[in-house]
This record gives sequence, structure tokens and C-alpha cells, in this order.
Amino acid sequence: GKRKMRLCLAAWEGKGKYDLLLKYKCRFWLSSYLYILKMKPAVMTQVIGAKDFFLLDSGAHTFQKEGNSTDYDRFVREYAQYVKNNPWIDEYVELDIEAKVGMPQVEKWRQEMTEIVGKPPIVVWHRERGKQYYKHMVRNYPYVGFSGFVTKSGEMEVPIKYIGWFIKEAHDNNCQIHGFGFTRSNLLYKFPFDSVDSSSWIMGSKFGTYFHLRNGIELRRDRYRKLENLGFKNATRDEQSAATWCKFQTILCELWSGTQSSGSQTPA
Repeated sequence: GKRKMRLCLAAWEGKGKYDLLLKYKCRFWLSSYLYILKMKPAVMTQVIGAKDFFLLDSGAHTFQKEGNSTDYDRFVREYAQYVKNNPWIDEYVELDIEAKVGMPQVEKWRQEMTEIVGKPPIVVWHRERGKQYYKHMVRNYPYVGFSGFVTKSGEMEVPIKYIGWFIKEAHDNNCQIHGFGFTRSNLLYKFPFDSVDSSSWIMGSKFGTYFHLRNGIELRRDRYRKLENLGFKNATRDEQSAATWCKFQTILCELWSGTQSSGSQTPA
């Protein structure tokens, strides 16, 4: 089929958040397995009815941050079984926690999940995996991804000048590619990911900003010093942002519909 970019909105699980995405007809969703388990079935029924594409993340990083000791083997089995039992989940993500458990363990779980679900998870590249491993990923798996987050050194996991190479390498091998946490909207106009996710749409109430579309297509973030004077309240900012990001989903989808990627610099 033709390629199109699916911008999945994340961080919608709280009350007052999913209502907004449902109201503005959010098409592409991302959630974490751990959050989904806590959602009311009635809400999930609405989300499933609304979605064109639903991506489920394991949420394993949450454990890592909290330093919880977890029975990962059991977690992997339960997570995979959940994906298998809920066929409305379009794609799911591996447990890319090799920093904690080592690469052989990550690969073993990947294989185990593939057997339970009947298809492999999205395989996530980290810098430590190296360029050859990325080539191995795109040749052997149908969907790969990498993070848009900044590493401890203050650099992006994949520097901007190499993003085009990563995408082209995937597409040349008939592989789809996801950008995790790509909150910089300017990058989404430049690079034809098959899917990305962002939780930026909820920033309004956190930082007093809101989003709008300039010229009807360009996503902009705005801040007024005295929001009260404009009659804004938190909910209004979130609502403005939800409406904007839901429109932005369709804009990106149409922008990248059927496009092939152009390469940029090749990493050494």
C-alpha cells in the first residue's frame, strides 16, 4: 500500500484528555500497556471505534525509571498475550531495554513475542546497537523505530543530518519506520516517517502555551503572558491544542501520502 505518515498522539489516558481527542476525532493513537490496563472498558470501546491506527508500547521504560525490580519474563508473556487477544492493536513495540538486560535477552524476548502474537514487534534502534545492526533490523523486520529524544550528551539519538539515511534505508528494504517522541513538528515536514508519536499536545496546560495552525497548515506554539486577559483557562488551552493536533494528523497524512524518502548524509 501507499505510505502515509501517522502521527500518534500519546499521553491521553487521563480524564479530560481522552474526551478531547475523541471529540476532535483523533485518528492515530499511542498508549503504553501499563496505562491501557487501567482504562475503563467503556472508554477503550470509544477509542477503538475512533482509531485508524493504534500503537501499543510496552511501558517497560517506566519500570526502569522507577528502579522497580520486575519479573520481565512474565511481563513479556503477559504483554504479548494481551496484544494477541486484542486484534484492534495495529502494532506493538519490543522491550528495548538492553541497557538493563543485554542484547541477547532483548532478542530472545523479541522472538518469544513474535511467536505468541504471530508477528514481530516494532524493533527499536539505539545508538549502542550500531549501524550494522540497523541494517540487520531493516532487512529482517517489517517495522523499526528510533527515538527522537535527546541523549545524556545533549545530542539526539539520531542526529538530524542522519535521519534521512535511516528512513531511506528502511524504505529501500520495504520496511516501515516509527519515530518515538518526535515532538519537533518542523522535522515532520521534512522526513517521511510511516508513524511518529508525540505528547506535545498536552503541553498547553503544563506550560501555558497552546497550539494553532498558521496558514492552515503550519503547526505553531504560542504563549501569551497574561492568559487570563484573553479569557483562557487550562481546559481551553488543552482543547485548542487537541483540535489543532487532530487536524495536524490529517495534514501530515496527506503531505506524505505515497511519498518516497530522499536520503541525507550517511552515518559513518
